[in-house]
Parts: sequence; C-alpha cells; structure tokens
Amino acid sequence: MKAPKCIINFYGYNALDYNEFQIPSAYYSNYPILTEKVVKKIIQPVPVSNGSLQTRFALYLYARQSGNWMNLLNVSEDDISQYGLNEGALNNLPPTFIAHSIYDNDVPFHIAQKLLKQIPNAYLYSVNHNDHVFDKDSQSHFSKNVYSEIFDWLPHIK
Repeated sequence: MKAPKCIINFYGYNALDYNEFQIPSAYYSNYPILTEKVVKKIIQPVPVSNGSLQTRFALYLYARQSGNWMNLLNVSEDDISQYGLNEGALNNLPPTFIAHSIYDNDVPFHIAQKLLKQIPNAYLYSVNHNDHVFDKDSQSHFSKNVYSEIFDWLPHIK
C-alpha cells in the first residue's frame, strides 16, 4: 500500500492512554444517565460498528459518562499501547493538518496541541467554537473556514 502524502485530522485522539478514557466526562454527565443494565441490552455478541445513531451514541454516551471505555472495547491495561500512535509513529507521519475546537467539550484541545508538537510537519487550525463536531453543518462559517484553510494548505504538500 502506498503511504499517504498527507493527513487531515479533525478532532481526534492518537491513542487510548489519555485520562479522558478512564474518568467520567463532566460534559456528558449533563445528558440523561445511562445505566449498565440498559447498555448490556445494546451490546451484541459481535461489536456494534454500524447501526442507528441512537444505538451507537448510547454506547458512546455510556462510555463517556462512566469512564469505562477500556472494558467496553475489551482492551486490557497491558494492551492499551497497541491501539494508538506512539511518539515514534507520530514523528514519522506525513504533513498533517489538524483541525480542533479550542473549547471542545469531548476531545480536549491539549490533544491537538500535543499532536502539533509531535508530528514534524503539522499545522493546527484552531476553531473558536465549543462544539466537538464543529463541521456537522457543512454550510456553517466554521465548516467553510476550515475547508478553505485545508484548500490553502494542500498545495504546499510536497
């Protein structure tokens, strides 16, 4: 497989070893609290990787409310490092455009700042917004601005 010439990363984690996966989210505690009993009814013998947004969001919401990500993903403490990009891998990434909300209520902005420092040819576009999915409305000025910034950035990729 051919290596990518660049990466465009919107509001993402690079690994599972962040505290945010281990502790309940204050933001998501404002949603109706889901119990383990309800979530067990959703969990299937095979991983839920598609399906209705309600089903997938319920699992996500429970993981964020409980800080119980690793159990839901069936990842042990010993295996966490296998599911992510460590510093060495980040150092070898191609040019990377990172777009992230400064006030992201889901993936903290410090994640984007860390990626900016660790990826050699990275560019961070900071979105002055508090929504995690700042581009959910493709016609909003937030979306249009980030898309425009990407189109300005792409010609500089060698």
